[in-house]
Amino acid sequence: MAALTIAAAFFLVTTIAWHTFATKDLSGFRESLKNIPLSSRVLGLDFLKSSEIIKGRPFLQLFAYAQVFKACELNFSFAEHYSGLVAYKAKREISWTSGLEWFGEKVKSTDYAYFDYVLANGDDKDHASLSSFCELSPITDSGRWRLYKVGR
Repeated sequence: MAALTIAAAFFLVTTIAWHTFATKDLSGFRESLKNIPLSSRVLGLDFLKSSEIIKGRPFLQLFAYAQVFKACELNFSFAEHYSGLVAYKAKREISWTSGLEWFGEKVKSTDYAYFDYVLANGDDKDHASLSSFCELSPITDSGRWRLYKVGR
């Protein structure tokens, strides 16, 4: 009976943690992803970096869902490493600031010109800062994850 109680408590705590992660930390993600047109060029930025619920950097590669579900070109892809199952045929030329998948705060206004959309994870202050760039127009306006269209 004790083992069953411990297992039930573990499952309950795990379920609550994943539900909280999905509703709080991933708020706005599905809506933003849904609004990305097929085959767009997407800049993924993570300003929050960590979660109170999941250890490590759980948001680091979430923008890769745009590549998986929408066939988008991203600012970073594991296909650049050439050691995996999928690789680019030719080496990609990167003209934007390198390492933005790790350090979103290093983005420059000139980086936006290489992309059609920005998928960003941040708090209200981060999104207010992104909205101040004249190149960006918000497509979604709620949640931690938001989508911006890059104007030309």
